Amino acid sequence: MKITLLQQDISWGNPETNVRNAEQAMEACPGSDLYVLPEMFSTGFCTQPEGLAEPADSDTLRWMRRYAAGHDCAVAGSVAVQEDGKYYMLWGSFFGIYIMELDVTDDVMITPKLDTKRQIAGNAYEGINLWKRDGYYYLIGSIGSCCEGQKSTYTTVVARSKDLFGPYVDKQGGQMLDNKHEVILHKNDRFVGTGHNSTLLEDDEKNTWMLYHAFELERLDAQRQVLLDRILWDEDGWPYVDKLEPSYGAFRPVIK
Repeated sequence: MKITLLQQDISWGNPETNVRNAEQAMEACPGSDLYVLPEMFSTGFCTQPEGLAEPADSDTLRWMRRYAAGHDCAVAGSVAVQEDGKYYMLWGSFFGIYIMELDVTDDVMITPKLDTKRQIAGNAYEGINLWKRDGYYYLIGSIGSCCEGQKSTYTTVVARSKDLFGPYVDKQGGQMLDNKHEVILHKNDRFVGTGHNSTLLEDDEKNTWMLYHAFELERLDAQRQVLLDRILWDEDGWPYVDKLEPSYGAFRPVIK
């Protein structure tokens, strides 16, 4: 895997300029599998994040998704994001997944609101992220083992809730707290260890995409590779990959 770590001069509080500069820097280093941008690259590390925090569908995040999809790579970089004017932290692994509201002051003092801490998923998951769509929060994560070559059992799963703090449930109402979920993607006869996905990506025609990693059985020496597949949505609003397995080919994301 080729990884590029980027530094750039930051235009304070100016996402449009900073995104343009970031893209120019990335274009000067073509062919990377992963680009890592500076912390809060779109605004600069700000002492008043509540004034500069961007919505979850901001131009900055849409650009990151488009670039990743259009260049067959992953783009990592932190952006201050707020939900309903509040800040949250989501963390955990195979000891449980938790969420908690944060209090962020003007002088960037961050204090966890311990009374809001809540466990929202059981001990079967890691690599968790959230996606909001049509009034639901989708909690997506990976189960199984990530890194045992052909023995890897990673599988990408999901549950959803209308409340950020849960409960997150499967189609039958089983709770993710009890390790209940729906499968988005599992192995096939070519790829195994299909998981640890990125936040979902949306192209310019509102198609949804997902980056994730997997081992290719005939190229195990290449280690985990980055794959891209389209996310489909069933009539009840549940996400899945076609046939629940990695595709052998697909049309490209639409990038205008």
